[in-house]
Order: sequence, then structure tokens, then C-alpha cells
Amino acid sequence: MLKHISKITRIVSVIPTLVCIKIKNRMKIEFTKEYMLELWNGLVNSFKYTIENTFDYKTRSSRKEIISFTIGVILIFVTVNILTSFSHTVNSILSGLLSLIILFPSVSICVRRLHDTDKQGLYILIPILGLIQLIIVDYLNLDRMIMKVSESTYIILLLIFVGLLSRKGNVLKNKYGEVPTL
Repeated sequence: MLKHISKITRIVSVIPTLVCIKIKNRMKIEFTKEYMLELWNGLVNSFKYTIENTFDYKTRSSRKEIISFTIGVILIFVTVNILTSFSHTVNSILSGLLSLIILFPSVSICVRRLHDTDKQGLYILIPILGLIQLIIVDYLNLDRMIMKVSESTYIILLLIFVGLLSRKGNVLKNKYGEVPTL
């Protein structure tokens, strides 16, 4: 049971990872040293901004902010997994701690992203309800078929949630504040 909960916690903490990045075909990018440095600085600044606003559930976030946060989370998890590959126990403990630390900023940025699309923050309950369903089915040790249906339902709920996060935000001021600048 604990094994499933740690997997699920890891999945929930990186929900923003599933947000798609769209790049226009006509865009020409030259990967110069200055461009890469500017890109890195933008990523770091956006990640820091998200961490600083961990308990802000009232304003809005842009797609750029959630994508930058997601990339930062992925880089952190990959680094921790590489550095702790010598010990499964250390890796599990650090990954679990990181999942808990990243959970609050992830929830915050998802709520603010929903606000940017003019949705209430309560829509974050969509994947949480699927998670609760998975935990109950696992706890009750129900039939494998029921577990497969529960997993499929959870994946569908996650995809719906990612679709909500991926929507283009309002270009005008809405009830949750001004258009995000990041």
C-alpha cells in the first residue's frame, strides 16, 4: 500500500509535467551562448517566482510559469535520482521528501493556472478524487479488474485536468486579477 501511495504522491506532485508546450513552426531559434544563458535565467527566475508564491491561491499564472516550474521540477528529480543512484533507500527517502516539498507549490501554481483560464481553484479536486478512489480500491484489495478500471479512470481524470491547465488564459483582466506578466 505504501509503495502505491509514494508512486501516486510522486505523480500528483508533478502534474504540471503533463502540460504540453506548443512551438510555432515558423519560429526560427538560434542556439547561441547568449540565448541559452537568457533561457536558463528565465527558467530559474520563473521557478523562483513560483516557489516564492507557494501560498498565493488568489492570483493568476501563465502557461510559461507552469512550464518553467515543471522543467525545474524534472531537473531536480533527475539530479537527485542520478546523485542517489547508489542507494535505493536514500533515493526513496529523498524522492519522497522532494515530492512533499514540491506538492504545495504544485497545488498553488495549478490553482493560479486555473484562475488564468477563468476556472475556480476547486477544479484541482479532479485528480485528487481519482487519487482517493485509487487509494480506497488498493486498501480494500478489490479485484484486479476493478483496480484496472480505477487506474484508467484516474488517467482520464488527469488528462481532463491537464487539458484545463493547457488552455489559453484570458487576455483581459478577470475576477482573479490582472494578466500574468511571467
